[in-house]
Amino acid sequence: MQISSVLFRKMKKLVLLALLSVIGLSMQDILRLECKSYADFNIVLHNLADVGSTLKSIIVEGLRKCLLKCISLSECRAVNYKKVDGKCELVGRGLNKDLIEKSGWVYVTTDEKEKKIGPNCTRLSPCENGGTCVDTCNKPGYKCICAKLNTGDRCENIREFSSCADAYQSGFTTNGVYKLSGMGYHYCAMQPMGECSGNGWTLVMKTHGTKNTFRYNANYWTSSNTYNHVFDLDKGMDREEAKFDAFNKLAFTKICLVFDRSGSKSYLEISKSGSSMINVFNSGYQATSFGRSKWLGLISGSRIQPNCNQEGFNSVNNIRIGIIGNNENDCLTPDSFFGVGGYSRCYLGTYSGNSGCFLPYEHNTHNLPADVSILIR
Repeated sequence: MQISSVLFRKMKKLVLLALLSVIGLSMQDILRLECKSYADFNIVLHNLADVGSTLKSIIVEGLRKCLLKCISLSECRAVNYKKVDGKCELVGRGLNKDLIEKSGWVYVTTDEKEKKIGPNCTRLSPCENGGTCVDTCNKPGYKCICAKLNTGDRCENIREFSSCADAYQSGFTTNGVYKLSGMGYHYCAMQPMGECSGNGWTLVMKTHGTKNTFRYNANYWTSSNTYNHVFDLDKGMDREEAKFDAFNKLAFTKICLVFDRSGSKSYLEISKSGSSMINVFNSGYQATSFGRSKWLGLISGSRIQPNCNQEGFNSVNNIRIGIIGNNENDCLTPDSFFGVGGYSRCYLGTYSGNSGCFLPYEHNTHNLPADVSILIR
């Protein structure tokens, strides 16, 4: 009766386990042998040694460590080991006719000649995206331990989320860059910010107070164009202007405005639902009801003209989000605003923050530029 090759290999390994147990290698030791994946050290001969091709002679504690030393040396194909004093000889050739009798020694080698000896992690460098490689006893001979945001046998896949809030609900609570499905990488503020409650805010726009990139009539508000989408995402809410793709695609129920005036920050949460921010700015005027004092209180010393006080989104072609003022008793020709995405008839060079002219009780003009970040969840 013929024995199948699979059964034969199983029987051979059982014999190996028994033999190694006799010479001081436990089942736990065998399971921890990283060598198993790339050299099956399946030949164990007692009271024999190969003295013709010794590469290195060392002292180690146990046969397992002797075998591991062989693995770390690419030329090593076998070991001579003496349990009594821990002598370990690394041998540069496999099973041959020149073995001699040596009492108390054990000779261990492999007949798996097609397999390379040497750590697969070092030889292959298989893990991507910063994954940690560990040599193992199972095929393919290594295991990649991935960072939380990576998946796949080689950590080749990057985990995606529908939004920053989705990432937070999935257990990722650290501020940083996350990949959003169909939108690329975005900065996520995972913790509440001032008055902006809740977790998992997605940064969709950053404006600079004195740059006209996001002035009222800039097409970034109403078109799908992005700006600096891949620029310094890891910095979060810094002074580098940007418009990210989530502005065009991500639905929301809350908006958070972060005003940064010379390092002093203030926050305003707006309860508003929308299919996307771009849809909001293509839909005409939409009111909010915070009141003049709330808006102007976000930056100390802010002022606008006394009349009109229209607030919300897309106010009279003068401010994208905020409040406007006028010296006449109407909203036809406002000369002052507070908010983000402004247009000043006074040409004072401020596009986010507080700006205006024809103001009472002071030298006609008033200017308090601020950087503004827009986040949604």
